[in-house]
Amino acid sequence: MKSKKPFIKFNSQNEKVSLLLARRPQAFALLALIAKRAKRNDDPSTGLKKGEAIVSDFKSYGATRQSHKTNLSTLKINQQITTRIVRLSTSQVTVAKLVSKDIFDINLDIDNQSTKQSTNLSPTSEVKKSIPHHAVNQPQTKNIRNKEKEYKNTKAIEIFISHFNDKFGSSHRVLDGRRMKLGSRLKKFSLEEMLRAIDNCSKDRFCRGENDRRWIANPDYLLRSDEQIDKWLVTKNDLKRPQSNLPSEVPKQTPEEKKMALEALERVRQATSFLASSKSVNNLSSK
Repeated sequence: MKSKKPFIKFNSQNEKVSLLLARRPQAFALLALIAKRAKRNDDPSTGLKKGEAIVSDFKSYGATRQSHKTNLSTLKINQQITTRIVRLSTSQVTVAKLVSKDIFDINLDIDNQSTKQSTNLSPTSEVKKSIPHHAVNQPQTKNIRNKEKEYKNTKAIEIFISHFNDKFGSSHRVLDGRRMKLGSRLKKFSLEEMLRAIDNCSKDRFCRGENDRRWIANPDYLLRSDEQIDKWLVTKNDLKRPQSNLPSEVPKQTPEEKKMALEALERVRQATSFLASSKSVNNLSSK
């Protein structure tokens, strides 16, 4: 029986592909590299397990050391990979494991694993079948939904803060207060819209510190209200804060307009001199 050659399935229609390519194309390239290098079976010689790949050589896909760290963080936030440090004989390397099939499916041989899982889960499934439908605990179901919602908000705020730090060159952290504010904003706007608001805000000179107070925008500035997000959604990318209500450029006069203006000034000068001479004549006659 011929052995099947390993292959990679690319799910091009997944919305995460478009988002990753738009926001972090280098992270997409790193994910493709991990999928290509991932081990199909455990490798005792290197200590790598099934689905893992060494990713310490950041120059192999055109990244710098700093951007490589950001790309790994982005993929972990999006639940595509996990990472760990492996110590070799002379050095230590970063190992990434592909944990999601949303974008790349490397078709690992998981027959044994699936068999074990089905064996382990069979008693539980039998117990579930024996529970009547009306006996389901409604408050428990509500708690599960709340935990799922909290989990989604936590992942969303991690993406939001990471994107904000990338655009502003800052190092803000994920806080509970910011997660709660983001949850309120997500009722009105999508996460993609909020990331676009960050893009627009980061291109405004005033928000980047070019002001009298040297004030720089922070995540709380955008998260404080729905109106704030909406304001930066409609802002153009190249918008500059106007200094006044006056037009930015004064229209140039044509030669004919200049000639007419000079003639008008000459007539005003003649009228002024005539009035002055008339006043002096009246003063002499009165004497």
